[in-house]
Amino acid sequence: MSSSYSSPLLVNLLILLLLLVLLTCVSCHQQLHNSTTTQIQILLEVKKSFHPHNNNNNNNNNNLLLRDWSQDNPNLCTWTGVSCTTTPTAQLVGLNLSGCSIKGSISPALGLLPNLLHLDLSSNHLSGPIPPALSNLSSLESLFLFSNQLSGPIPPQLGSLHNLQVLRIGDNPLLTGPIPSSFGNLQNLVTLGLASCALTGPIPTQLGNLSLLQNLVLQDNRLQGPIPPHLSNCSTLLVFTAALNQLNGSIPSQLGALTHLHLLNLANNTLSEEIPPHLGHMSQLQYLNLLGNQLRGPIPKPLTYLINLQNLDLSANILTGEIPGEFGSMGQLL
Repeated sequence: MSSSYSSPLLVNLLILLLLLVLLTCVSCHQQLHNSTTTQIQILLEVKKSFHPHNNNNNNNNNNLLLRDWSQDNPNLCTWTGVSCTTTPTAQLVGLNLSGCSIKGSISPALGLLPNLLHLDLSSNHLSGPIPPALSNLSSLESLFLFSNQLSGPIPPQLGSLHNLQVLRIGDNPLLTGPIPSSFGNLQNLVTLGLASCALTGPIPTQLGNLSLLQNLVLQDNRLQGPIPPHLSNCSTLLVFTAALNQLNGSIPSQLGALTHLHLLNLANNTLSEEIPPHLGHMSQLQYLNLLGNQLRGPIPKPLTYLINLQNLDLSANILTGEIPGEFGSMGQLL
């Protein structure tokens, strides 16, 4: 008697379970569809910013390049410059349009792509400001905007991109204003490239908080003030170049603590006083350029301890005294 009742009950339970599984699958599919649709709409909005409003030529280079960025092509992972994850769902994680001769501006809509890891718009003809909305890309690991015609200040909001490892926005001659002190919060930053802009103000002392920094490229700007001694805290630094600025004051002796440094270029500033003997502690240094400053006093003998040094330029200063004879035995100098 009990088996005759339990059999229909079991069937009903199995049917109910099957319905729940089907509803879950439909819901997941709908979420995936909505996510893909949203990403497509965002990229189509980004595409609009690449077309100047006064350009009515439908055959211009931007249209030809991004002709596959279309609602007629719903597989956005096949779009030019787009990289996606394959599992568990297709998510846009990379956008690389470097060297594509793109004109226009950078759309704030890019800030609506929370899963983006890599953004490369370098070597184009983009103009206008860097949108503060890019600070919403909380997962971003690399940001390349160099070699464009971007203008205005660097948004300090970019200092909230805590996962950023590489930030290169140099070679934008119309970028002005200071280096944001908030960049000192980029604890995972390995490379900071800000060369060949029109940046002003001091080198922020907060950059000394970047314990993983290996490349600090600040040359060819209008930076002023002293070199912060705090940069000696960047113990993994390999390259530091701040040539062609308006830096003044003395060279901090604390820089001698940068024992992994390979290249130090402080040429063509207005640095004064004596060359710190502590620079002789930079045992890995291969290139040292201090030309075109107002450095005084003798050439420190500890510089002859730099056994890996291949290039040394101290010309166009006000140095006095004799050249240490030990330089003659440094056969590696070119």
